[in-house]
Amino acid sequence: MADSHAAHGHEDPNAAPMHHDIQQTFSKGAVIFCYVLAAASLLAGVIAGLTIVAD
Repeated sequence: MADSHAAHGHEDPNAAPMHHDIQQTFSKGAVIFCYVLAAASLLAGVIAGLTIVAD
């Protein structure tokens, strides 16, 4: 079996991060902003869809 690259003292900077290396660091305000934006686009889409169908 081949040796891992980490065993040689250096890691590949281009390698994808492992699952345990990924950490979510979004602020609560950014998450709320995304929910508000999603709700607004959903509402605008429903209104536009009903308007286009009603014509």
